[in-house]
Amino acid sequence: MRACGNASAVGKLTSCLPRRLLFVGGLQRSGTSSLAALLGGTIDGVSGLAFELGSAEHLREAPWKSLVDVHTGRWMKYAYFREVVSTGGAEGKLLQSVYPYRYLLHDARTAPLRALLSQPTELSPLRSARQYLWEQWRRFWTPALVLLDKTPENLLMAPFLQATFGPRATSFIFVLRHPLSWSLAASKWACPWGAGNVSRASSTGHTRRAAPPLECVDRLMAVWRVAHERMATRLPTLRSATLLRTEVDSWIAALTPLLTAVGLRPPNGRLAEWEATRRAFLRASHQYVFCYMRGAPPVRHKVASEGPIGGAEGGGGGEGSDGGDTAAACGPASGEAAVERQRWLESLRAHASRQVEALGYSLQLETIIASCCEGRPSDWAVAGAGLAAPVAMAAAAAAAVGDGAVSVAESVADAGGEGAQVQEEAA
Repeated sequence: MRACGNASAVGKLTSCLPRRLLFVGGLQRSGTSSLAALLGGTIDGVSGLAFELGSAEHLREAPWKSLVDVHTGRWMKYAYFREVVSTGGAEGKLLQSVYPYRYLLHDARTAPLRALLSQPTELSPLRSARQYLWEQWRRFWTPALVLLDKTPENLLMAPFLQATFGPRATSFIFVLRHPLSWSLAASKWACPWGAGNVSRASSTGHTRRAAPPLECVDRLMAVWRVAHERMATRLPTLRSATLLRTEVDSWIAALTPLLTAVGLRPPNGRLAEWEATRRAFLRASHQYVFCYMRGAPPVRHKVASEGPIGGAEGGGGGEGSDGGDTAAACGPASGEAAVERQRWLESLRAHASRQVEALGYSLQLETIIASCCEGRPSDWAVAGAGLAAPVAMAAAAAAAVGDGAVSVAESVADAGGEGAQVQEEAA
Protein backbone atom coordinates (compact mmCIF):
# COMPACT_ATOMS: atom_id res chain seq x y z
CA MET A 1 0.00 0.00 0.00
CA ARG A 2 1.22 3.50 -0.79
CA ALA A 3 2.25 6.21 1.63
CA CYS A 4 -0.27 8.96 2.27
CA GLY A 5 0.42 11.95 0.06
CA ASN A 6 -1.34 14.41 2.32
CA ALA A 7 -0.51 14.74 6.01
CA SER A 8 -4.19 15.18 6.83
CA ALA A 9 -4.84 11.61 5.62
CA VAL A 10 -2.46 10.01 8.15
CA GLY A 11 -4.47 8.04 10.67
CA LYS A 12 -7.76 8.78 8.90
CA LEU A 13 -7.79 7.03 5.53
CA THR A 14 -7.54 3.24 5.22
CA SER A 15 -6.33 3.53 1.63
CA CYS A 16 -2.85 4.77 2.56
CA LEU A 17 -0.19 4.37 5.24
CA PRO A 18 0.66 4.92 8.02
CA ARG A 19 -2.32 4.52 10.32
CA ARG A 20 -0.32 5.88 13.25
CA LEU A 21 2.82 7.90 13.93
CA LEU A 22 4.67 6.43 16.92
CA PHE A 23 7.17 8.80 18.52
CA VAL A 24 9.78 7.49 20.97
CA GLY A 25 11.42 10.08 23.20
CA GLY A 26 13.65 10.26 26.25
CA LEU A 27 16.90 11.85 27.30
CA GLN A 28 19.89 10.63 25.32
CA ARG A 29 21.43 7.51 26.96
CA SER A 30 18.09 6.51 28.49
CA GLY A 31 17.46 3.57 26.17
CA THR A 32 15.59 5.15 23.26
CA SER A 33 17.84 3.60 20.60
CA SER A 34 17.62 0.14 22.17
CA LEU A 35 13.84 0.35 22.31
CA ALA A 36 13.52 1.67 18.75
CA ALA A 37 15.71 -1.17 17.47
CA LEU A 38 13.46 -3.71 19.16
CA LEU A 39 10.24 -2.10 17.94
CA GLY A 40 11.44 -1.80 14.37
CA GLY A 41 13.30 -5.11 14.28
CA THR A 42 10.89 -7.54 15.91
CA ILE A 43 7.34 -6.24 15.42
CA ASP A 44 5.55 -6.61 12.10
CA GLY A 45 3.98 -3.42 10.80
CA VAL A 46 6.54 -1.00 12.24
CA SER A 47 8.86 0.95 9.95
CA GLY A 48 11.30 3.54 11.20
CA LEU A 49 12.80 6.53 9.45
CA ALA A 50 16.00 5.49 7.69
CA PHE A 51 18.80 7.34 5.94
CA GLU A 52 21.24 5.48 3.71
CA LEU A 53 24.56 7.34 3.78
CA GLY A 54 25.60 5.57 0.59
CA SER A 55 22.44 6.49 -1.31
CA ALA A 56 22.84 9.26 -3.89
CA GLU A 57 19.07 9.85 -3.79
CA HIS A 58 19.02 10.24 -0.01
CA LEU A 59 21.98 12.60 -0.10
CA ARG A 60 20.30 14.66 -2.79
CA GLU A 61 17.02 14.87 -0.90
CA ALA A 62 18.54 15.37 2.56
CA PRO A 63 16.72 18.26 4.29
CA TRP A 64 19.55 18.74 6.78
CA LYS A 65 21.22 20.89 4.14
CA SER A 66 18.84 23.68 5.11
CA LEU A 67 18.84 22.86 8.83
CA VAL A 68 20.32 25.45 11.20
CA ASP A 69 22.10 24.13 14.28
CA VAL A 70 20.83 26.39 17.07
CA HIS A 71 24.01 25.74 19.06
CA THR A 72 26.25 27.35 16.43
CA GLY A 73 23.80 29.46 14.44
CA ARG A 74 25.25 27.94 11.27
CA TRP A 75 24.09 25.47 8.66
CA MET A 76 24.61 21.89 9.72
CA LYS A 77 27.71 20.25 8.29
CA TYR A 78 27.63 16.88 6.56
CA ALA A 79 30.40 15.48 8.77
CA TYR A 80 28.28 16.10 11.85
CA PHE A 81 25.13 14.75 10.21
CA ARG A 82 26.95 11.58 9.15
CA GLU A 83 28.35 11.01 12.63
CA VAL A 84 24.96 11.40 14.31
CA VAL A 85 23.17 9.11 11.84
CA SER A 86 25.92 6.51 12.12
CA THR A 87 25.73 6.37 15.91
CA GLY A 88 22.15 7.26 16.81
CA GLY A 89 20.18 6.39 13.72
CA ALA A 90 18.01 8.50 11.44
CA GLU A 91 16.22 10.69 13.95
CA GLY A 92 13.29 12.76 12.76
CA LYS A 93 14.88 16.01 13.93
CA LEU A 94 17.73 15.42 11.44
CA LEU A 95 15.49 14.65 8.46
CA GLN A 96 13.50 17.88 8.42
CA SER A 97 13.98 21.63 8.25
CA VAL A 98 10.69 22.83 9.79
CA TYR A 99 11.67 23.14 13.46
CA PRO A 100 15.08 23.99 14.98
CA TYR A 101 17.62 21.28 15.63
CA ARG A 102 18.34 20.73 19.32
CA TYR A 103 20.65 18.34 21.15
CA LEU A 104 19.71 18.14 24.83
CA LEU A 105 22.98 16.61 26.00
CA HIS A 106 24.90 19.47 24.41
CA ASP A 107 22.59 21.99 26.06
CA ALA A 108 22.95 20.24 29.40
CA ARG A 109 26.61 21.19 29.59
CA THR A 110 26.22 24.95 29.78
CA ALA A 111 22.69 26.15 29.09
CA PRO A 112 20.44 27.39 31.92
CA LEU A 113 18.00 24.70 32.96
CA ARG A 114 15.01 26.59 31.61
CA ALA A 115 16.68 26.81 28.20
CA LEU A 116 16.47 23.01 27.97
CA LEU A 117 12.70 23.33 27.81
CA SER A 118 12.59 25.73 24.86
CA GLN A 119 11.05 23.37 22.32
CA PRO A 120 8.14 24.01 19.93
CA THR A 121 4.78 23.63 21.68
CA GLU A 122 1.19 23.01 20.65
CA LEU A 123 0.86 26.78 20.17
CA SER A 124 3.76 27.08 17.75
CA PRO A 125 2.97 28.58 14.33
CA LEU A 126 5.26 25.90 12.90
CA ARG A 127 2.25 23.57 13.03
CA SER A 128 1.11 25.22 9.79
CA ALA A 129 4.04 23.52 8.05
CA ARG A 130 2.57 20.05 8.68
CA GLN A 131 2.42 19.09 5.02
CA TYR A 132 6.01 20.20 4.40
CA LEU A 133 7.23 18.22 7.43
CA TRP A 134 5.35 15.13 6.28
CA GLU A 135 6.76 15.38 2.75
CA GLN A 136 10.28 15.52 4.17
CA TRP A 137 9.86 12.54 6.48
CA ARG A 138 8.07 10.22 4.05
CA ARG A 139 11.05 10.34 1.67
CA PHE A 140 13.00 8.35 4.23
CA TRP A 141 10.34 5.85 5.21
CA THR A 142 9.11 2.52 3.83
CA PRO A 143 5.29 2.39 4.08
CA ALA A 144 3.96 0.29 6.95
CA LEU A 145 1.10 0.33 9.42
CA VAL A 146 3.09 2.45 11.88
CA LEU A 147 5.79 5.03 11.22
CA LEU A 148 8.35 5.02 14.03
CA ASP A 149 10.48 8.05 14.89
CA LYS A 150 13.06 7.86 17.66
CA THR A 151 14.17 11.37 18.54
CA PRO A 152 15.19 11.98 22.18
CA GLU A 153 13.71 15.49 22.16
CA ASN A 154 10.26 14.01 21.47
CA LEU A 155 10.15 13.85 25.27
CA LEU A 156 9.52 17.60 25.25
CA MET A 157 8.07 18.07 21.76
CA ALA A 158 5.12 15.70 22.14
CA PRO A 159 2.45 18.44 22.48
CA PHE A 160 3.74 20.08 19.28
CA LEU A 161 3.77 16.79 17.37
CA GLN A 162 0.27 15.86 18.54
CA ALA A 163 -1.08 19.29 17.60
CA THR A 164 0.65 19.08 14.21
CA PHE A 165 -0.57 15.65 13.10
CA GLY A 166 -3.65 15.25 15.29
CA PRO A 167 -4.33 13.27 18.47
CA ARG A 168 -5.80 10.27 16.65
CA ALA A 169 -2.74 9.92 14.42
CA THR A 170 -0.05 10.11 17.09
CA SER A 171 1.16 7.95 19.97
CA PHE A 172 4.15 8.42 22.26
CA ILE A 173 6.52 6.25 24.29
CA PHE A 174 8.71 8.08 26.80
CA VAL A 175 11.71 6.11 28.06
CA LEU A 176 12.99 6.83 31.56
CA ARG A 177 16.16 5.62 33.29
CA HIS A 178 16.98 6.10 36.97
CA PRO A 179 18.38 9.64 37.34
CA LEU A 180 21.71 8.60 38.86
CA SER A 181 22.51 5.84 36.37
CA TRP A 182 21.42 8.17 33.56
CA SER A 183 23.61 11.02 34.86
CA LEU A 184 26.64 8.74 34.99
CA ALA A 185 25.96 7.35 31.51
CA ALA A 186 25.42 10.85 30.08
CA SER A 187 28.45 12.37 31.80
CA LYS A 188 30.76 11.22 29.02
CA TRP A 189 29.02 13.64 26.65
CA ALA A 190 27.61 16.28 28.99
CA CYS A 191 30.50 16.87 31.40
CA PRO A 192 33.68 18.81 30.63
CA TRP A 193 36.74 16.61 30.48
CA GLY A 194 40.33 17.67 30.97
CA ALA A 195 43.40 16.29 29.25
CA GLY A 196 43.91 13.83 32.09
CA ASN A 197 40.51 12.24 31.62
CA VAL A 198 41.29 10.33 28.45
CA SER A 199 39.96 6.83 27.91
CA ARG A 200 42.19 3.88 28.61
CA ALA A 201 41.67 0.17 28.23
CA SER A 202 41.72 -2.04 31.30
CA SER A 203 43.20 -5.53 31.45
CA THR A 204 39.68 -6.94 30.97
CA GLY A 205 39.09 -4.98 27.79
CA HIS A 206 36.68 -2.53 29.37
CA THR A 207 37.11 1.17 28.74
CA ARG A 208 37.63 3.25 31.86
CA ARG A 209 37.63 6.98 32.40
CA ALA A 210 38.34 9.16 35.34
CA ALA A 211 35.16 9.75 37.31
CA PRO A 212 33.11 12.75 36.13
CA PRO A 213 33.25 15.81 38.41
CA LEU A 214 30.71 15.53 41.20
CA GLU A 215 29.33 18.99 40.45
CA CYS A 216 28.57 17.89 36.87
CA VAL A 217 26.77 14.75 38.04
CA ASP A 218 24.74 16.96 40.39
CA ARG A 219 23.82 19.25 37.50
CA LEU A 220 22.78 16.32 35.33
CA MET A 221 20.53 15.10 38.13
CA ALA A 222 18.83 18.51 37.98
CA VAL A 223 18.59 18.29 34.17
CA TRP A 224 16.85 14.92 34.54
CA ARG A 225 14.35 16.33 37.03
CA VAL A 226 13.56 19.45 35.00
CA ALA A 227 13.06 17.57 31.71
CA HIS A 228 10.86 14.85 33.19
CA GLU A 229 8.81 17.25 35.26
CA ARG A 230 7.98 19.15 32.08
CA MET A 231 7.06 15.91 30.35
CA ALA A 232 4.87 14.86 33.28
CA THR A 233 2.94 18.12 33.42
CA ARG A 234 2.12 17.76 29.71
CA LEU A 235 1.24 14.06 29.90
CA PRO A 236 -2.48 14.61 30.64
CA THR A 237 -2.81 16.59 27.39
CA LEU A 238 -1.65 13.65 25.26
CA ARG A 239 -4.32 11.29 23.97
CA SER A 240 -2.06 8.23 23.65
CA ALA A 241 1.10 8.12 25.75
CA THR A 242 3.06 5.48 27.64
CA LEU A 243 5.97 5.69 30.06
CA LEU A 244 8.56 2.92 29.95
CA ARG A 245 10.93 2.86 32.89
CA THR A 246 13.84 0.67 31.87
CA GLU A 247 14.04 -0.91 35.34
CA VAL A 248 10.94 -3.11 35.07
CA ASP A 249 10.32 -6.85 34.92
CA SER A 250 9.30 -6.82 31.25
CA TRP A 251 9.53 -4.13 28.60
CA ILE A 252 7.16 -5.90 26.24
CA ALA A 253 4.53 -6.42 28.95
CA ALA A 254 4.75 -2.72 29.77
CA LEU A 255 4.15 -1.75 26.14
CA THR A 256 1.57 -4.35 25.12
CA PRO A 257 -1.46 -2.10 25.87
CA LEU A 258 -0.10 0.63 23.58
CA LEU A 259 0.91 -1.83 20.84
CA THR A 260 -2.57 -3.31 20.90
CA ALA A 261 -4.16 0.14 20.79
CA VAL A 262 -2.28 1.06 17.60
CA GLY A 263 -3.06 -2.25 15.89
CA LEU A 264 0.21 -4.10 16.49
CA ARG A 265 0.84 -7.56 17.91
CA PRO A 266 3.55 -8.30 20.49
CA PRO A 267 6.51 -10.23 19.03
CA ASN A 268 5.75 -13.48 20.85
CA GLY A 269 8.33 -15.43 18.86
CA ARG A 270 11.15 -13.00 19.68
CA LEU A 271 10.61 -12.19 23.33
CA ALA A 272 14.09 -13.52 24.19
CA GLU A 273 15.65 -10.55 22.39
CA TRP A 274 13.58 -8.12 24.42
CA GLU A 275 14.44 -9.86 27.67
CA ALA A 276 18.16 -10.07 26.91
CA THR A 277 18.30 -6.36 26.12
CA ARG A 278 16.33 -5.45 29.25
CA ARG A 279 18.59 -7.53 31.50
CA ALA A 280 21.76 -6.16 29.92
CA PHE A 281 20.48 -2.65 30.40
CA LEU A 282 19.51 -3.23 34.03
CA ARG A 283 22.90 -4.74 34.80
CA ALA A 284 24.69 -1.83 33.14
CA SER A 285 22.75 0.71 35.20
CA HIS A 286 23.48 -1.23 38.38
CA GLN A 287 27.20 -1.37 37.71
CA TYR A 288 27.33 2.35 36.99
CA VAL A 289 25.80 3.28 40.35
CA PHE A 290 27.64 0.58 42.30
CA CYS A 291 31.05 1.60 40.99
CA TYR A 292 30.51 5.32 41.36
CA MET A 293 29.17 5.14 44.91
CA ARG A 294 32.00 2.78 45.89
CA GLY A 295 34.53 5.45 44.89
CA ALA A 296 35.53 3.99 41.51
CA PRO A 297 35.31 5.56 38.03
CA PRO A 298 32.70 4.39 35.52
CA VAL A 299 33.37 1.22 33.58
CA ARG A 300 32.43 1.82 29.96
CA HIS A 301 31.91 -0.75 27.25
CA LYS A 302 29.12 -1.72 24.92
CA VAL A 303 26.80 -4.17 26.60
CA ALA A 304 25.42 -6.45 23.93
CA SER A 305 22.25 -8.40 24.55
CA GLU A 306 22.25 -12.13 24.06
CA GLY A 307 20.13 -11.62 20.94
CA PRO A 308 21.11 -9.85 17.71
CA ILE A 309 19.61 -6.50 18.65
CA GLY A 310 21.41 -3.70 20.40
CA GLY A 311 22.25 -3.47 24.06
CA ALA A 312 22.53 -0.95 26.83
CA GLU A 313 23.46 2.56 25.83
CA GLY A 314 26.48 4.07 27.49
CA GLY A 315 26.52 1.33 30.08
CA GLY A 316 28.90 -0.60 32.20
CA GLY A 317 27.78 -4.11 33.03
CA GLY A 318 29.35 -7.21 31.63
CA GLU A 319 31.80 -9.05 33.83
CA GLY A 320 31.18 -7.41 37.17
CA SER A 321 31.28 -9.22 40.49
CA ASP A 322 28.01 -10.61 41.84
CA GLY A 323 29.03 -9.66 45.37
CA GLY A 324 30.42 -6.58 47.04
CA ASP A 325 33.92 -6.82 45.57
CA THR A 326 34.47 -3.33 44.18
CA ALA A 327 37.82 -4.14 42.58
CA ALA A 328 36.39 -7.06 40.63
CA ALA A 329 33.42 -5.10 39.32
CA CYS A 330 34.94 -1.65 38.90
CA GLY A 331 38.71 -1.57 39.26
CA PRO A 332 40.63 0.69 41.68
CA ALA A 333 38.43 2.67 44.07
CA SER A 334 39.01 5.58 46.43
CA GLY A 335 37.62 5.42 49.94
CA GLU A 336 37.77 9.21 50.17
CA ALA A 337 35.74 9.57 46.98
CA ALA A 338 33.20 7.04 48.24
CA VAL A 339 32.67 9.05 51.43
CA GLU A 340 32.31 12.29 49.47
CA ARG A 341 29.76 10.77 47.09
CA GLN A 342 27.76 9.26 49.95
CA ARG A 343 27.53 12.68 51.60
CA TRP A 344 26.43 14.16 48.30
CA LEU A 345 23.73 11.50 47.90
CA GLU A 346 22.43 12.20 51.40
CA SER A 347 22.25 15.90 50.58
CA LEU A 348 20.48 15.13 47.33
CA ARG A 349 17.90 13.05 49.16
CA ALA A 350 17.16 15.97 51.44
CA HIS A 351 16.15 18.35 48.65
CA ALA A 352 15.25 16.19 45.65
CA SER A 353 13.64 12.98 46.93
CA ARG A 354 10.10 14.26 46.46
CA GLN A 355 10.72 15.17 42.86
CA VAL A 356 12.41 11.87 42.03
CA GLU A 357 9.79 9.81 43.84
CA ALA A 358 7.01 11.64 41.99
CA LEU A 359 8.37 9.99 38.85
CA GLY A 360 8.47 6.53 40.44
CA TYR A 361 12.13 6.33 41.42
CA SER A 362 13.91 6.17 44.76
CA LEU A 363 17.18 7.66 45.97
CA GLN A 364 17.39 4.99 48.68
CA LEU A 365 19.96 2.91 46.81
CA GLU A 366 21.53 0.89 49.62
CA THR A 367 20.71 -2.45 47.97
CA ILE A 368 22.21 -1.32 44.65
CA ILE A 369 25.37 -0.05 46.37
CA ALA A 370 25.76 -3.17 48.54
CA SER A 371 26.47 -5.64 45.74
CA CYS A 372 26.85 -5.85 41.99
CA CYS A 373 25.25 -6.38 39.62
CA GLU A 374 22.07 -8.45 39.62
CA GLY A 375 19.64 -6.03 41.24
CA ARG A 376 15.88 -6.35 41.06
CA PRO A 377 13.60 -3.79 39.40
CA SER A 378 12.09 -3.01 42.81
CA ASP A 379 15.52 -1.84 44.06
CA TRP A 380 15.13 1.31 41.94
CA ALA A 381 11.51 2.06 42.76
CA VAL A 382 9.68 4.05 45.38
CA ALA A 383 9.02 1.66 48.26
CA GLY A 384 5.60 0.07 47.95
CA ALA A 385 4.75 1.85 44.71
CA GLY A 386 6.40 -0.37 42.13
CA LEU A 387 7.35 1.13 38.80
CA ALA A 388 3.91 1.31 37.28
CA ALA A 389 3.41 4.55 35.40
CA PRO A 390 0.35 6.56 36.36
CA VAL A 391 -2.47 7.10 33.91
CA ALA A 392 -2.00 10.81 34.44
CA MET A 393 0.41 13.09 36.27
CA ALA A 394 -0.32 16.51 37.67
CA ALA A 395 1.79 19.39 38.93
CA ALA A 396 2.38 19.73 42.68
CA ALA A 397 4.19 22.37 44.68
CA ALA A 398 7.88 21.72 45.22
CA ALA A 399 11.14 23.48 45.74
CA ALA A 400 12.80 25.07 42.72
CA VAL A 401 15.27 22.97 40.79
CA GLY A 402 18.37 25.13 40.47
CA ASP A 403 17.59 28.01 38.14
CA GLY A 404 14.90 25.96 36.43
CA ALA A 405 12.27 26.65 39.12
CA VAL A 406 9.74 24.21 37.70
CA SER A 407 7.17 22.38 39.78
CA VAL A 408 7.43 18.69 40.50
CA ALA A 409 5.08 16.35 38.70
CA GLU A 410 3.45 13.96 41.12
CA SER A 411 1.50 10.89 40.19
CA VAL A 412 -2.14 11.00 41.10
CA ALA A 413 -2.93 7.43 40.18
CA ASP A 414 -1.17 4.09 40.14
CA ALA A 415 -2.89 1.22 38.47
CA GLY A 416 -0.11 -1.26 39.24
CA GLY A 417 1.04 -2.32 35.77
CA GLU A 418 4.29 -3.81 34.61
CA GLY A 419 5.95 -0.48 33.96
CA ALA A 420 3.63 1.59 31.84
CA GLN A 421 0.00 2.51 31.45
CA VAL A 422 -1.57 3.61 28.20
CA GLN A 423 -3.41 6.90 28.35
CA GLU A 424 -5.86 6.51 25.49
CA GLU A 425 -9.29 7.93 24.91
CA ALA A 426 -12.01 5.59 23.83
CA ALA A 427 -12.26 5.41 20.08
